[in-house]
Amino acid sequence: MSDFVDRDELPFTTEELFHAARLFMPTNAARMLAKHLTECGPGVISARAERRAGWRAAGIPGADTMLLYPWVYPDELLPARASLSADAERRALALMDDHWAGLRMATVEKGQHAAAESAGITEIFRQVRAAAEASADGSPPLPPQTGEMEAAADARVAEERRRWDGEVARFRGRASGD
Repeated sequence: MSDFVDRDELPFTTEELFHAARLFMPTNAARMLAKHLTECGPGVISARAERRAGWRAAGIPGADTMLLYPWVYPDELLPARASLSADAERRALALMDDHWAGLRMATVEKGQHAAAESAGITEIFRQVRAAAEASADGSPPLPPQTGEMEAAADARVAEERRRWDGEVARFRGRASGD
């Protein structure tokens, strides 16, 4: 479909966004939201292309595939959209899978930072961080991931997925009541 608002990061049509937004806001507001997101699309796409070109020129790995997450919309929008068709659910879940992978990675990293600080190396860690910021890749050395950190990250992602499934089910109930 070529009329998606943003093929990469908001792969829905204006009408699809409108129908989803109608499940949780008044019709006029839903129409305005869908129109606003559609109007923002070309600028977001252009800015992403410029950013990726700069990353490519700088030799940053993954420059052509990294998501920028520029879109700001109500939390209900994607689960509402997913509730309306299997195809839209597939597209919404692709976005959410990227979100959940990032959430998992961030949760593990938070555990690594907590482990470093609880090991009594807070000041050393700050010095290492300052040195890392001056290094080529800018990342401080962290303690290795542990099974406990990974389990905490998996639990957090599983809870987010349960919340997502609940929201989709809630909106399916509303959509069938139209």
